[in-house]
Amino acid sequence: MSVLLKSTYLYIGTATIIFATYGWWIFGVLGVEYFTGPEALIRIGKAISILIVGGYAFEWSCLLLAGLFSNTMLKKPIDFTVDERDKQIIQKSIYASHMVLVAGICFSMFALAMGVTPFWVFNAIVLAYVLSVVAELTTKLTLLQAGT
Repeated sequence: MSVLLKSTYLYIGTATIIFATYGWWIFGVLGVEYFTGPEALIRIGKAISILIVGGYAFEWSCLLLAGLFSNTMLKKPIDFTVDERDKQIIQKSIYASHMVLVAGICFSMFALAMGVTPFWVFNAIVLAYVLSVVAELTTKLTLLQAGT
């Protein structure tokens, strides 16, 4: 199994955990009412900042632990060789991801212009990011399986 395929599966797991935790925390624990009132924008900003910083910290920690586990416990050094096919797959998946993200951000700006509250607009942006991650990982898996 190539390192690109292994990392894609690891990204699927970490993204699922990160965004499920965010959804549970925002909608289950805090609730929409927490993000109303005079400090609503500050609370939304803090929540999304925690999502970004905490999400990347969790993802990088998982990658580091997986690499250390593979290298020490399994005695399999990681081959970081990236061939031309892998580069093309990465470029195509990033392109798909960016198209979905741009569409989501444009939709969010339109919603803000139509008077939707900032809480829902910011969460629409987070949803656009989630869908862009799904598009990227799906494209990678599809192209890796097709051998393109």
